[in-house]
Amino acid sequence: MGSMRKGLAAIVAMVLVVSLGLLALALPSWVSNAVVDSEWDGRVKRVQGDLGLWGLCADVDFDNAKVLIPGMESVADFSMRTCYSYFWPIETDIVRIDTVIKRDAYATSICDHFHTNNVRASKALAIMTGMSSSSMNDFLEASCSRTGKAVAALVLAANTLNLFALILLIVSACCCTSRASLPLFARYMVNIGIVCSAIMSFLVFGPLRKAKASSSHVAYGAPLYLEFASFFVACFAVCVIERFEGSVKKRRNADDTDKRLEAKIREQNLISKTSVHRADIV
Repeated sequence: MGSMRKGLAAIVAMVLVVSLGLLALALPSWVSNAVVDSEWDGRVKRVQGDLGLWGLCADVDFDNAKVLIPGMESVADFSMRTCYSYFWPIETDIVRIDTVIKRDAYATSICDHFHTNNVRASKALAIMTGMSSSSMNDFLEASCSRTGKAVAALVLAANTLNLFALILLIVSACCCTSRASLPLFARYMVNIGIVCSAIMSFLVFGPLRKAKASSSHVAYGAPLYLEFASFFVACFAVCVIERFEGSVKKRRNADDTDKRLEAKIREQNLISKTSVHRADIV
């Protein structure tokens, strides 16, 4: 029962780690902005821009009497609510800033667009998130670099390792209660995930600081704190898993001792029976 309770405690801890990590990864609002930069005065009425690890989302209301929609239809204003990925193409729309603001079809990734035409990409995404063009250019330059790709790889690796560790713990607690190797491997996976998260947290502040420094109104969002919470809960989970691993080893050693004792008793009984049989013969 003690081993089962420790196993359940380890599972609960890892469920929390995985939930916090996946939620932090999924939400785009690591950095948020709701104030329009002066560069876009007269063109944007309201904006909510969210920048995350995998991409950015924009919820913007434009205000321009010369805004053009595809089909040459002229309107007073229009709104856009969409998301873009740094590294994976998403079919959506994006604005193009000429003498007027136009809306074009978009079927590429942010970084491909940025590498092809960094000025157009940074201006389009800047007006859609309310940030200045220069700040968005700096942010995209950092996010689309090798460091940005490393951040994406590390956060995916950490979450994948934590998920596999959770599966191993569930199997260990439910099906293989005598195999100490399962919680051992789970603990190793969580430890590696912690290292990945630590490196990722160090690297991710490069791009995030560039976005945060663009305005006093730009703020860190909830996913950043969820990632920190996931990191510290993972550290605690390692201790819980280690206790579970110790209890499994102790139980296995006790079972091995019982088996050896039973084998010895059977051997002694067999010797006694053999001695009695010989005595009867004599």
